Amino acid sequence: MVQLLVSVRNAAEASAALAGGAHIIDVKEPLNGPLGFAGWDQIATVSAQVGGAVPVSAALGECCEWQTKSSVVPVAVPERFPMMMKLGLAGLADGTEKSASWESAWLEVRKRFDQRAVDRGSGIQWVAVAYADAERAESPSAEAVLAAACRSGCVVLLLDTFLKDGHCLFDWFSPAELRDLRERAHRVGMKLALAGQLSLEHLPQICDVAPDIMAVRGAACEDRNREATICEHRVRQLQMAIRDARAVNVSVFP
Repeated sequence: MVQLLVSVRNAAEASAALAGGAHIIDVKEPLNGPLGFAGWDQIATVSAQVGGAVPVSAALGECCEWQTKSSVVPVAVPERFPMMMKLGLAGLADGTEKSASWESAWLEVRKRFDQRAVDRGSGIQWVAVAYADAERAESPSAEAVLAAACRSGCVVLLLDTFLKDGHCLFDWFSPAELRDLRERAHRVGMKLALAGQLSLEHLPQICDVAPDIMAVRGAACEDRNREATICEHRVRQLQMAIRDARAVNVSVFP
């Protein structure tokens, strides 16, 4: 079954998402960008609120935001890291990917997080993020990110949109292209997550692709506004729609 990931900004929103049936809780601050870092305090309080009921992931912002910081992980980091973490790659490459250093920059920042996690007796499962609107984000293509994710042991490939301007993931990728990425990710034991202003209206296309994870923020908020508050009722609607779609489309949801 496709798992529903809901991005929350605090413990109250996490409670609403859990009550609505979310399978994964993701921590991010939408005002800080598509992968907005919510801060270690919020990550800690959300993790405590979830209490191990479901997996927790955390958005760390863009990789380039951490490159200039002397200490990637400050003392305030929670004792236990979330199970999964992700860094955006905006600004690290252009449409021609002439910047061959983006992968090394990504791995260097990840290495510093990994070391602090080891120091705390924990570990990180990395989610590789590819922006569908890569040219607008000046980020590497999905093809390049998938290849680098395979080389560096990521557990999930997430396809998202960088600019939240009304264009959804399916404005940039066809279901056939996404199915191809899913198959290639699965061949190396990696899951595929789809995000990018998805909603109930996109469920037929999502069924066609059959990803492992559907990731939402705006679709689970009041008035479908990603900067508003997570609504338990909307989360439940999404969760039930995914469940019902599986019952009808048993051949596409393995």
